[in-house]
Amino acid sequence: MVPTEPFLPAASKAEAVARIYALAGVTPEALGPGSTEKKSVLVELARRLDLPVDSQAAKPALGAQVAGALGADWPPAAWSSGSTITLYGLNTLLEAATFELHRRAFLSTPEDLLAGQLEFGGFQHARSKLEAVNRISALTRSGPQVLGPGSKERKSVLVDLAAGLGLDVDTAQNKVALGAAIAARLGARWHDRHWSTGHTITLDGLNALLAAAERRLGLLGQSAADAFSTPADEAAALLVALADAIDTAWDGRTCVEAMRDAEFRHWRQTEWTGWYFEYIGIAALVNAYGGGPRRVRNTSFDYALHSTWDLKAHSVHRDDAAILNDLDAIEAGLAEPGGLGFIVLSGVADYSHSAAFDAWHREQRGAGPAHDRSRALKSGFVPQRLDAFHLPTMESLESARLRGEFTVMAQGRQPDGSPRKPKLKIRLDVARSSGSLVATRTLRTG
Repeated sequence: MVPTEPFLPAASKAEAVARIYALAGVTPEALGPGSTEKKSVLVELARRLDLPVDSQAAKPALGAQVAGALGADWPPAAWSSGSTITLYGLNTLLEAATFELHRRAFLSTPEDLLAGQLEFGGFQHARSKLEAVNRISALTRSGPQVLGPGSKERKSVLVDLAAGLGLDVDTAQNKVALGAAIAARLGARWHDRHWSTGHTITLDGLNALLAAAERRLGLLGQSAADAFSTPADEAAALLVALADAIDTAWDGRTCVEAMRDAEFRHWRQTEWTGWYFEYIGIAALVNAYGGGPRRVRNTSFDYALHSTWDLKAHSVHRDDAAILNDLDAIEAGLAEPGGLGFIVLSGVADYSHSAAFDAWHREQRGAGPAHDRSRALKSGFVPQRLDAFHLPTMESLESARLRGEFTVMAQGRQPDGSPRKPKLKIRLDVARSSGSLVATRTLRTG
């Protein structure tokens, strides 16, 4: 069975491993020091596909075994010294596994095991606590949930679930006892593995409650893409995952080095803040909810769950406006199911070490020395807020343009003299007070 959409390669190792973990249906792991992938990404993928491999082999050899079992080539470009898989190699495995999973139709070993334990056939388990708590809260429309210190679930997710389902339980008891009471009211088992010391509910426990609540509501088997009933609900959940991944302050050198080490194809760009937001944001969203980038005609959008979304970074200044995609690409995106949205990260640019950063950046990308017309580069960035704007149809875009939220911006010509496509520009000050804004989140500051 051929996939309905062409394969879209990952743009960085962080994105590649996030998407492979999502295919494997397991809890993701972050890249290690020097943007090195964990061996588990190969082991879990092989386990998901039930491939005959030696999991004790070194990573390049294991990658070759996985690729061979999937009928893919494994050239020297797929790995490098130090037993490291390159972005090329990860994309090779990602593409082969994506096509193989479209060809097959079966549950992963963890899903099989969990479905049997829960006695709820067809349940699609959450791979992380963040996904679990937000799918639970989405069932009762009680708003997005963040995790507490140490990635602990907050008691409010259980209190809201009990209230939303009208369950007769004592919400004053501790989380573990409350989880057990909710499970009992929903006819689900509550095992020792569903909780741990310190009154903490495990991921298994959250999945047990999620499955039982879905069964009660007749929604058993829905995915994360189906869990959020409106673009606003989906956007609010996405902002939670992004906020969790965004540091309080970005240092230019550190961010560029991270992108470079992860083989992110845009690491050399001088407007690094927008690319760094894309670099960390796509991986964070895939790790939290699955989904991934989507290609619409000739344009790649950063992320799609039910709706399609693009990530933009904006430096706060007097002209409170941000440049978006080409107008024709946006019109194509609006023809997709779920419409098109933009998630804009606004923050304050830091130019205090611009000259030194510019010199360092030029050395990294192999550029010549600065000259009189050179623009000052941001040496840092302090993220302040996230806003999600959504347009369901072309008609909604036209209405928003009449309200002054969006304008079409003509561009100059290409170096060869050919015309550039016009872009869409969003007036953030207007759009935030109008119908296009569907979710917002203020970020923590240092």
